[in-house]
Amino acid sequence: MDRESAIDIQKVKINITALSIGVTLFLGILKLLAYLYVSSNAILGDALHSFTDSISSTLVLIGIIISAKKSEKFPYGLYKVENIVSVLLSFLIMGAGFEVAYRAFARESRLRHVGLGLALIALTILASLLLGFLKLKVARRTGSPSIEADGYHSLSDALSSVVVFLGLALNSVFPYSDRIAAVIVGMILLYAGGEIFIQSLMVLLDVSLPSEDINRIMEILHKYRDVQVDWIQGRRSGSHYFVEVSIKLREKTLKKAHEFVDRIEKEIEAVLPDIEKVVIHYEPFSKGGEFIAVPLKAGKPTAHIGKSDGFLLVIKSQKNGIECLWLENPGKNLKHGRGTAALKILIEEDVDIILLPENVETPGMNALLGEFFELRVNPEEISQYLERCREKLAEQLPELKG
Repeated sequence: MDRESAIDIQKVKINITALSIGVTLFLGILKLLAYLYVSSNAILGDALHSFTDSISSTLVLIGIIISAKKSEKFPYGLYKVENIVSVLLSFLIMGAGFEVAYRAFARESRLRHVGLGLALIALTILASLLLGFLKLKVARRTGSPSIEADGYHSLSDALSSVVVFLGLALNSVFPYSDRIAAVIVGMILLYAGGEIFIQSLMVLLDVSLPSEDINRIMEILHKYRDVQVDWIQGRRSGSHYFVEVSIKLREKTLKKAHEFVDRIEKEIEAVLPDIEKVVIHYEPFSKGGEFIAVPLKAGKPTAHIGKSDGFLLVIKSQKNGIECLWLENPGKNLKHGRGTAALKILIEEDVDIILLPENVETPGMNALLGEFFELRVNPEEISQYLERCREKLAEQLPELKG
């Protein structure tokens, strides 16, 4: 995620939370006035519930502001502050469930001005629903767990207001209606609070990425034939993902491998926009050994790769020791493009190191070879390989005899 997008999301989160504080505080005051006119204990409990919404939104705002801070001591940010706030909110939501049930079974009250009370409660229900769904929409856009928890808290406020509304409306016909509804709503609130608590706790304990997100990453990697996936690890911190991937590549040069990895990282970030950082560890495919090429001309080592007769190919492995092969240079008789032909066959044979008796005189050729191979100048090492491979390649290279 780029810096501008992160700043925009931060502003959205702060704005919706500030709006929530103002709206829930207003609803709490409105319900408190309704309680004074109607004398309903249920309305009083609902007013207290709205005030807890204001407190919870304030906690969310504090969490959002703190979570964006980074320092040398906290280089990965304080994103988990959001999850800590979510844990606190989960207890408020579960407490609200007990509160609604308790208020419904509180001492009997003598109701007055029921019509006015119903109108005010209906207004607060509509406001709480709109606010709750707005918060959930923002939470989906920003990936914020604390705003999501706060959104459900606002919906729980609407549900508790529905309980109050039904209690007032049916009180004269069925005196126990509000109490039954309060128990149902209380159970819903307890369940919602419990879910938020469990999810936030799992994030704090560095739970792995959801399987569907891992599958999305795997789909991206499997598009490329030359990629072997070793493992994928990830965790969520606040509203952000941190992902690590280990792969093997067939790319010959570090430059190309780095460009390829950058492209994969951008594709992953496009699929999972909440990713804060993707780290891809890559290494070349294991061939079971190290491939070393020594260019030879008339049986002697040469630094003129394009003019060489071919290459002594030495394969070093722990299992088989040293194997010796002869690789003909297909371009040795060409008038033009001899170096290109030699370079092509070395790449096709997956050579790792070109061993030379001296430095390549042409700077351009030296730089080109360095893009694809490790260049090593070591006459003594060449002599050792020639000695060990002399008899094995005598039929192919009579020049090596004697």
